Amino acid sequence: MVNESFRSRRTLFMGALAFLTSIGYSGEGWAQEPGEQVFKTSCFACHTIGGGRMLGPDLDGVHERRSQEWLERFVKSSQSMINDGDAEAVALFEEFNRMPMPDSFIAEEQIRQVLGYIRSQSSNQATITAPSEVVPAVAA
Repeated sequence: MVNESFRSRRTLFMGALAFLTSIGYSGEGWAQEPGEQVFKTSCFACHTIGGGRMLGPDLDGVHERRSQEWLERFVKSSQSMINDGDAEAVALFEEFNRMPMPDSFIAEEQIRQVLGYIRSQSSNQATITAPSEVVPAVAA
């Protein structure tokens, strides 16, 4: 009887764990932004946002260096862009030891969400959205 109770609790625990994983739970809490979970599961092994270079470039402020269209195309298939001779894609390929970023198998909407997440987490975003400080005039 005790063994049956243990199996039942274990099954319940494993089911809850699978459910939490499937809805976007991460070790740091619930994913709050669209694209956050995909970034943490698909991009984080090679990229940071403000944490420095890894296997791939630091993505902090990438929207200042590349257009949204270019980024979407590159994430979808960097290898196609390299093969087509896109100068920026080839330069990145060369800079990162000729290691291409794997082509993406996520939907185009998810790519846009990941790029939106990267933009929201970039340090330049904080500067852009921070309210300007009001300095009172000093009487002379």
